[in-house]
Amino acid sequence: MQAKDDHDEPAGPHRPLNGDGGGAAMEESAGRGLAPAPSAAADRGWGLGGRLRGLGFGWLEVSFVVVVAAALGLRLWELSGRTMHYDEAIHVHFAFKLANSPGAALGWPWVFGSDYIHSAWMHGPFQIEMVAAIFTLLGDSDFTSRLGYALFGAGLVALPYFLRDQIGGRAALIAAVMLAVSPALLYFSRFGRNDIIMMFWAVGLFVLMWRYVGWGWGGRGGGRCGWRG
Repeated sequence: MQAKDDHDEPAGPHRPLNGDGGGAAMEESAGRGLAPAPSAAADRGWGLGGRLRGLGFGWLEVSFVVVVAAALGLRLWELSGRTMHYDEAIHVHFAFKLANSPGAALGWPWVFGSDYIHSAWMHGPFQIEMVAAIFTLLGDSDFTSRLGYALFGAGLVALPYFLRDQIGGRAALIAAVMLAVSPALLYFSRFGRNDIIMMFWAVGLFVLMWRYVGWGWGGRGGGRCGWRG
């Protein structure tokens, strides 16, 4: 009986690939651009780096979170340890009256209360209302009377982040560090007066104006009055 020639063997998916046949099939698959399937972990973006990238966090964002957290810690540490200044005592007095006013909760007028009338020598009504709201939520104490100012001071440290396209990421981070450790800003961030609030609004307005000019004149990035570091 005549032996079968190799060419007489059935071709199809059940035919085993021996010798050079397997290599040829792999080369053919590579030529067609077939790549190994990614792992499940890579496809889901597991790991801290993948999750941060998915949230839009890079080295700059992580650095700002660390700096702002450190600034907040500096401003909250022993916040109630210093005796009340005269100006602080005035603001706390009227904030306390507002928080305990019959009209300061759900009655009318619920913002100003019935026992509080603003006077210009108290540096604006906002800080009185802010401290009164904190008193209502967290109770009245030396710590809570200065808490709002500490939060504004920490918020000031975060503002340079929004100028990263105008002055560069490194310059924005350096500005944030300087704001965080400035002795003067640290003092007024722990002081119950409107100084740090006004500084936050002033720097915030500066950031908004610069970004507006950049987008309006030259597109995203800084326009005519911006540069990159």
